[in-house]
Amino acid sequence: MSRKGLIIIIITALVLAIGITVVFTYQLSRDSGKPQQQQETDTAQGETLSPAEQAHLEELMQEVSGVRELAQKKKLKSLRMNEKDLQKKLHEDLEEEYSQEEEEADEKILKALGLMAENLDLRSVILGVYTEQVEGFYDVDEKEIVLVNRGGQSSDMEDFVLSHELTHALQDQNFVLDKPPLEEENYNGDNELAVESLIEGDATVAMMYYALEYLDLDKILTESFKGVGTESEALEAAPAYIQESLLFPYEEGANFVMELFFSSGWEGVDRAYSSPPLSSEQIIHPEKYMDAPDPPREVTLGDMSQTLGSGWNLLDEEVLGEFDLRVLFKEYGEDDTAEEAAAGWGGNLTQYYEGPEGKYVLVMKTNWDSPEDAGEFFDHYKKYMKERFGTSAAILESSPGHVLWQVPDHLYLLSLNGSDTSVIVAPSSEILERIRPKVLSGLLTLSWPPLQVPALHR
Repeated sequence: MSRKGLIIIIITALVLAIGITVVFTYQLSRDSGKPQQQQETDTAQGETLSPAEQAHLEELMQEVSGVRELAQKKKLKSLRMNEKDLQKKLHEDLEEEYSQEEEEADEKILKALGLMAENLDLRSVILGVYTEQVEGFYDVDEKEIVLVNRGGQSSDMEDFVLSHELTHALQDQNFVLDKPPLEEENYNGDNELAVESLIEGDATVAMMYYALEYLDLDKILTESFKGVGTESEALEAAPAYIQESLLFPYEEGANFVMELFFSSGWEGVDRAYSSPPLSSEQIIHPEKYMDAPDPPREVTLGDMSQTLGSGWNLLDEEVLGEFDLRVLFKEYGEDDTAEEAAAGWGGNLTQYYEGPEGKYVLVMKTNWDSPEDAGEFFDHYKKYMKERFGTSAAILESSPGHVLWQVPDHLYLLSLNGSDTSVIVAPSSEILERIRPKVLSGLLTLSWPPLQVPALHR
């Protein structure tokens, strides 16, 4: 087996074994000296590290800098939090970065797609998972490493996980993680997932190479597998979509970065930060970024609130990428067929309209690389309807490239037109017919945003 194959297998095994905990966790307990306690306030507070702990952190930073071949440009700031302060911090960050309106809109789309149970609250699920799993992180806003007081890990495991977060600090110092092109106001969810996968995949690969050079990898693997399933009740209870969304940037991101690394070394990985991947498709299929660039195509529809009538409003619109569609079909089918159904993705636009009495309309338009890819989605969506609704889905109309179902409370219209597919979910035939002509009238697809491919990736 090649070294490349071995590294990918080890990374995959670790991510699957430890789940999200490894890539988010770390606590530093080498020194018995007591850190200074900051005065408690209404906002999340923490403790400064003891001099010995800070010195060890700086030593690790130098080692990680050498492994990742990124210069440390600034002195490292650090902070320790207990679980109570961590919870406050996560609440504060969530309120600042993820508004109640955004959360409610995302929750409604997930429930409409059948990716989240009706009785679950998305914000509570997210807070539960992160509070349970996060034991350390790099705070991009404050430019500091935050450690969480937990116990039970060996010093090798602690250093292993910390190397991941220190890589984030180095990335930020060299590439600026919260500025363009890594963070843009007009990025959609799939753009953001792709960029996050580059960042987290890079840190995961660096973490592995750090372990190979400085740590006992056998010990880490053994400890990792012993910890499988412990303290992960919230993660295991979370919807599959949430679980896979958390794991994707680390597992698939690491595979993507490994392809860059074995093609052009760390320099090739560095170049990706100046023109990052912009779709989950490019992460899943690195050749669509490196060899034959295939940037996402914009799908446009326009606001159809007025067409729907009085009381209707466009609550949210988002891009569902190859990752999202793959999870959708896995939820109601088999893994292999789900990957086939989502492959060949070209672009997407999904809109959620809210109307009187809590009624909703969901529109999903997708462009595919070929009519064959569109046809695979069309066939698998019919299976999705059968698996999700069973006998309660009654077929009202059916012809080549067109199926209309009646399910409790809604109509589902699936259409195929060349390399394009569309799905309309409406509460009545009257509402469906108001927007049906506009949705099916055609699809504008443009290359967006333009992808500037680094020379080493051509």
